[in-house]
Amino acid sequence: MSSLLGAPVADRPAFDAAVTGLFDMTPQGVRRRGRHVLTLIQYMSSLIERKREVPGQDLLSALVQVEQSGEISRTELINLGLALLMAGYETTAHQLSLAILELLTGDTADGKSVEALVEELLRKTPSTPVSFPRVATEDLVLGGTTVCQGEAVIVSLLHCNHDAEVFCTSGVRTNARRPTHLTFGHGAHRCVGAPLACR
Repeated sequence: MSSLLGAPVADRPAFDAAVTGLFDMTPQGVRRRGRHVLTLIQYMSSLIERKREVPGQDLLSALVQVEQSGEISRTELINLGLALLMAGYETTAHQLSLAILELLTGDTADGKSVEALVEELLRKTPSTPVSFPRVATEDLVLGGTTVCQGEAVIVSLLHCNHDAEVFCTSGVRTNARRPTHLTFGHGAHRCVGAPLACR
C-alpha cells in the first residue's frame, strides 16, 4: 500500500508504529489513541504537500490532482489517503497471519482450487470479525429481536460466515451456487479494497 500510494520507504517505520498503536486495544493503547490519530493525520497532510510539490506516478499524486480540480476536499483527501494506507495495511497483515494459521492447523486446503481456497480462508478467518456499528433508521425485527429506531447494531461477520443455514460445515454444498461470505461486508458498506485484496 505504501508503494501504491507513493509513501517513501524511509517513512514506513514511523507509520507502522503509529498504526500499530492505533489498533492497540489494551487500556494503555486506548488512552494513547488520540495521539496516534494526530500523528497519522499530520503524516498524511505532509505527504500530500510533498506530492503537490513533486507529483509522482502513484495513487496519492493522482488523488491530489482530483482534489485540485475541486472534486474532493482536502479533508476527504486526507481521510481517503489514511483509509487506503491503514485498511490496506492492517487488515491484510492480519488476514495473512490468520490464513497461514488455518492452513497449518486445519483442513481448509483439501481439494480446493487456489481461488476457492482464498475465498474459504477469507470466510473462515476474517481479520475484521465485527462490523462498525450501524444505527437503525426505523423499527425492525431481526431474527425475532426488535431493533428500535436509533439503536446501534454491531454485526458479527465471523458468525455470519459460519451460519449453518448458509454454509455447510461438511464441505458438501446442497446447491450449485456458492454462498458469498461477508468478510468484506455487503452492499453500500462493502470494502472498497475487496477487488484488490482478492487478486
